[in-house]
Amino acid sequence: MDVRIENSFETLSQEEWDRYLEIDLFENMRLSCATFGISKVFFENISHPKMPELIKEHNNKIGSLQITYALCRHYFDQGIPDDPWYASSGPEGQAIKYMPNFHEEHWMRKYWFNYFADTYYLKLMAVWDSIIEIINHFYSYDFIIDLRLRNSVLKKLKSDNPALHLIFTELQTDPIYVDAQKYRTAAAHGTSAGEISNTVSIDRDVETEVPVLDESGKLIMKKIKASAVVSLGIGEYTMTKDIDANMEQFATLTGNKIQEIAACMTAAT
Repeated sequence: MDVRIENSFETLSQEEWDRYLEIDLFENMRLSCATFGISKVFFENISHPKMPELIKEHNNKIGSLQITYALCRHYFDQGIPDDPWYASSGPEGQAIKYMPNFHEEHWMRKYWFNYFADTYYLKLMAVWDSIIEIINHFYSYDFIIDLRLRNSVLKKLKSDNPALHLIFTELQTDPIYVDAQKYRTAAAHGTSAGEISNTVSIDRDVETEVPVLDESGKLIMKKIKASAVVSLGIGEYTMTKDIDANMEQFATLTGNKIQEIAACMTAAT
């Protein structure tokens, strides 16, 4: 089957833009200077001079996130028949066929869904980066903005504002966040959250069986201790309906947590 990307990208209709952008998933993520009792005027806000700029950047990320969500939903709502995502034939599943219900049009639909879902998770995690930067400036920590920033801020909050630190601690163990972080990691370091992965596994220092010939020439299985055993399996896959559900759940969770964080920050001032 020859599946090509040319002309496969589709522009949303105005009705779709209106429908998807009106979905109330992102409003609670937005912040304003008024939330923190801070003026937008630079000279009236000398104690937190960067807050208006940081809040603007934060809200711009959310606007971009809404667009990404709309594009992802466009392809999802057209239908992606990935349940079941594989079929086997033979008494021991000797032959595996992935996406048995796919037709030609579904492959590029799935490609674009994956593309925008991956982008969605990268952007939504970037929203959390903005929250860390806002906290860093609000409390005048002024740690350098690098890979150590999150850990540096949270370490300081643990002693300075335990209630605020607890919000982040609880977030990291929430099942919705855990799944979202897994999808974000797949998008950043793997192929995609929605791709089949881990079809090859490697076990080290294990006992296994190998075929050998005995003294009579008969083929038998012999147990040995192997330094490494490489196995081929069907792999792991997350269906599009599960990714779509998590996208919405994580957006709601993020909005609620951001409001909780803002309330905790202002209560302590």
